[in-house]
Amino acid sequence: MNLTLCYHHISPWRRLYATTPETFARHLELLRGAGWTLLGFDEFAEHSRKPSRARTALVSFDDGHADNWLHAAPVLAAHEAAAVMFLISGDVDEGAVRERGDEGLAPGASEDDPVRIRWSEVEQWAATGSLSVQTHTHRHRDWVRDTGNVSQRAAGLRADLDASIAAITARIGTPPRSLAWPWGRSDPALREVAAGCGIGWQFSVIPGVDQGPLRPDALLHRVPADGLDANGFARMLERYRYRPLALARSRMRRRLSPGSR
Repeated sequence: MNLTLCYHHISPWRRLYATTPETFARHLELLRGAGWTLLGFDEFAEHSRKPSRARTALVSFDDGHADNWLHAAPVLAAHEAAAVMFLISGDVDEGAVRERGDEGLAPGASEDDPVRIRWSEVEQWAATGSLSVQTHTHRHRDWVRDTGNVSQRAAGLRADLDASIAAITARIGTPPRSLAWPWGRSDPALREVAAGCGIGWQFSVIPGVDQGPLRPDALLHRVPADGLDANGFARMLERYRYRPLALARSRMRRRLSPGSR
């Protein structure tokens, strides 16, 4: 049984879609205390191919924010934990690796000011073996609501994923095998296109857990963890404590989610 957590910002000052570094560290402690084993993406991929009763967890970050490198990476290193980044490959910045803790914000910066991670930082983090770089598409469009007929949407998505796969492969050396859908939205036709591009694990933001073995085009659950304090995170973990109930609840959530079938 696998629990995938979705984070955006790990930051001491942001509040929107954000978790402080101290709280993030507490999340990792609570996970392990509740009997969950933290996996890297390659371990998750191998684990998902077969039935297992082990409690496994995957930490994921969406978009590619600088604070993931500046604040989340040191916490993960201190806890000897790996993560996966679903990167908007068309939005990554260039430049030198920044010192940890310095987001490079202008005076008076607001919550809405994006500070993107840099390719140099992604490369350095991935080189440690503790970060897997996967795709969040190249331009982060809502393909479900995109204009055009089915064939036009398919062609557009295929071109976008080809661009993302090429960019990540050129910079990291390993092609992405997994996709987190923008805003978690997809439909069966779009998932078939992604599978045809070699994308074998596709994540939603439908809360729940997954049980292997998983089909190559399966739509997987992810639990948004942004902003949960320690008590809220512990309550969330309690919902997945009992395997039969957790799996039944997860299947129900997926059936009720538009576009998930």
